[in-house]
Amino acid sequence: MQADLEQTTRINCVFQLFKGIFYYCEGPDAEHVTNKTQCLELSANGNRWVNHKYNFDNLGQALMSLFVLSSKDGWVNIMYQGLDAVGLDQQVNGSSN
Repeated sequence: MQADLEQTTRINCVFQLFKGIFYYCEGPDAEHVTNKTQCLELSANGNRWVNHKYNFDNLGQALMSLFVLSSKDGWVNIMYQGLDAVGLDQQVNGSSN
């Protein structure tokens, strides 16, 4: 029982650490955007606030992301996305990699 509780706590820590931070602004003005609000204000210009394919926002996505991380294909992209992430509703910082 104690081991199950510890494992659940570890999984929750991963969710809390990475939940919602893999979003980014995509569009012609994305390089001038620093957060979600600015991105959505410029949506008339074609900007969109989108999430990466592999993220940790829910259990299904987290399990898929962990599977990709544990395999040989695609783990580097997820690693750099995590390094570039700044915080919740913040534009990614591409200078991390």
